[in-house]
Amino acid sequence: MKKREIELQARLDEAETQLKDREITIEKSGSIADAAMQLSGVFQAAQEAADTYLKSIKATARHV
Repeated sequence: MKKREIELQARLDEAETQLKDREITIEKSGSIADAAMQLSGVFQAAQEAADTYLKSIKATARHV
């Protein structure tokens, strides 16, 4: 009986380790997704600023 308990404990330990690894992976992927969304907003704002600047330069060039 003792050998069986040791085997079961080893399997349980391995399963818990795998579960923790998956949880960490899920947490990281969530963090990466959040970071990507935030970067997307930054890039969108930068693109809008660049578009506004370009329109301003073109308008200035027409009046010169």
